[in-house]
Amino acid sequence: MNQHASTRVDRPKIVVEDLMIPSDTAGLSLHLRNKRPAALETFSAERTILMMHGATYSSGSLFDTPLGGLSFMDHLAGHGYDVFALDVRGYGQSTRPSEMDAPPEQSEPLVRTEAGVRDLASAVAHILKQRRIARLNLVAMSWGGSVAGAYTAGNNDKVVKLALVAPLWVLQGPAPIDAGGRLGGYRNVPVLDFRERWLSAAPEAARSSLIPAGGFERWANISLATDPLGSAQAPAIMRAVNGPILDIREY
Repeated sequence: MNQHASTRVDRPKIVVEDLMIPSDTAGLSLHLRNKRPAALETFSAERTILMMHGATYSSGSLFDTPLGGLSFMDHLAGHGYDVFALDVRGYGQSTRPSEMDAPPEQSEPLVRTEAGVRDLASAVAHILKQRRIARLNLVAMSWGGSVAGAYTAGNNDKVVKLALVAPLWVLQGPAPIDAGGRLGGYRNVPVLDFRERWLSAAPEAARSSLIPAGGFERWANISLATDPLGSAQAPAIMRAVNGPILDIREY
């Protein structure tokens, strides 16, 4: 566990913890980041949040990249929340399945939604025990909404509120992240190419102001750093498991 504190002149002191907690599978550990006000001593269900990432990028990439000096996690912690962000197996700093050490075509799509639900359950159980609370709030993005929604459907008693950002099942066609063809265990994501993909989906008049100066580079570096093996290649890539894409196809 790494622990340090960061502070701004006009904001409360924030404590940051990076935890590795056990999953339900031997040899696979889960990364759980926590940010909270240093002065927070009493924890409550209503002020505790667990964040769940989507099918490609880790929670650190999505929720803890600082833009304008603050990340989303910083913003929430600065407003008094005890906020956690989970990386399920295969993502971020969590353990990657051993199949990811081999070429992707040698394995079937890794980390199906069911595995994500189990990892989310492990994280919820850890937080509730450590904070001595009975429930918490879930914030989930894209595929993470499918994971968090499935978990909540079976565990209403442990969830105060569920917030879904861009949930998957409203798609009217193939997912943009699905390139088609046979799916191996994982895919190689060219992170540095995503600037143009993002901008091309926005109105032309808004493109020049959509991403803050230096913001894309900061996000890309954080994303690539989660996969040292991929980022060492030229061009740099980040490996992402394909189980979520198979689930989208089957749906």
